[in-house]
Parts: sequence; C-alpha cells; structure tokens
Amino acid sequence: MTASATAATDHVSVGIAGVKMLIRASDPQFLRLLEARYAGFTGGRESADYEFSIDLVGPDTSVSAAEEVCVRCDRGIWTLERGDFHAEWDSASRRGRIRQSANPFSIDSVLRIVHTLALAEHGGGFLLHAGSAIRAGLFTSASSSPGSPVSSIRSSGSG
Repeated sequence: MTASATAATDHVSVGIAGVKMLIRASDPQFLRLLEARYAGFTGGRESADYEFSIDLVGPDTSVSAAEEVCVRCDRGIWTLERGDFHAEWDSASRRGRIRQSANPFSIDSVLRIVHTLALAEHGGGFLLHAGSAIRAGLFTSASSSPGSPVSSIRSSGSG
C-alpha cells in the first residue's frame, strides 16, 4: 500500500509474526505515519485477525493516570494503558479501541502487547523486542557455521 492509497482509506493493516491488525483512524496524516513506520509490514485489509479504531487526542492531553504500562483483563476485555494511551480490546470479538495522541510510540506499545497476547493465546510463540534480546545476551540463528552473525558476536566476547 502506498501513501497515496492510504490517503483514500481509513485504515492501515500491519502484519507481524503471522498476526495481522487492521488499524482505523480518521486522520490520513497519522495513517501515513504508521505506514512509513511499519514499512514492509503493511498490507491490504483482507483477513485481518484484529481490528482497532483509534481516537486521536491533542498532543498535550493526558489519556490515562497510569505512569507505567498497566495491562489487565476482566471477563475477556483487556485494558492496556499508560499516560499516553488507553486501549480496550475484546478478545472474543478481536476488536478494540485506542485513545492516544498522533504519535507512533503509543501505538507501538499497544501493538507489542496485543501481539504478545495473541501469540501466547495461540500457543505459537511470543514476541521479543530485538533490543531486549541483545541486552539479555540472547542470540539465535538457523546456522551456527563459523561465518554466521551469531558466531561473530559470540567470538567477539559479546555472547
């Protein structure tokens, strides 16, 4: 999907780790921002696993009193919040609503949380941010041959 195609629609579809999320917003500029941020992971609307509608607020508007990320579930309704976002997601209908300002960081957090929960629910894996893997010293590779990046990192004393 190109930026010009996004301007004619009200959504962007982001697929990561086999989980596709349709993100709706009324602001075409915000959708273009998401499309650029998730370049290579965006696609059409067909067969989205989850759907979120975003309500954008002003940049100085506090959306939640929670200073740290808070995730809780009550009867199948997940609530995800931090000072810059508040999201509610119904795991049965696979639909949710996010309230945030027009920045990419809030939606990044929501998508990471929902992807993690979705992957855990299906028993197929988990989401691990690359920065966390490096800090924790976790390295994986399909190949352990001497020329692989993992071997290079391990031999340099970093792993």
